[in-house]
Amino acid sequence: MMHSYSIDKPEVEKYDEINYRVPFCVEQVTAGDGEDAVEQYRARSLLCSGHPSLSERRNAIAGALNKDVGAYVYGHYDAGTQQTFQALLAMDTVPDTVKAAIKSIFPWIQGCLGYYYAQKAEILASDTPEMVTWDFSQFDVSKPDVTLSSLLGGI
Repeated sequence: MMHSYSIDKPEVEKYDEINYRVPFCVEQVTAGDGEDAVEQYRARSLLCSGHPSLSERRNAIAGALNKDVGAYVYGHYDAGTQQTFQALLAMDTVPDTVKAAIKSIFPWIQGCLGYYYAQKAEILASDTPEMVTWDFSQFDVSKPDVTLSSLLGGI
């Protein structure tokens, strides 16, 4: 995830003949320590064709959030792994201990999705959607230590 830094708050700006750069996840950060400390803005950006309206900015930023939640969850449990977990839960021959381990993953995914939907609602209701930030790494500490390979060894 690439961030840009600037002293001034980033704004929508013309990028080329067709596209505009839209900042998002804009936050103020301090760079340096002590007397060398400088307040600046950190942001990510995306491109929109044409000058985007508020509604278009909201939707584009919500789309970036959607990509981020997918990358985060699938980075830990891709779609094929999730489907395999579902299949194992449906099988009568799979031990209850394995099923319990699989079931421990779903509250973690639900937590990630609950956070996603809260941030999305905030983006879609905001007059300054670029100022809404998110960080899925907060869920790293609560992620169950369950892998498909470890479960298959227990069957």
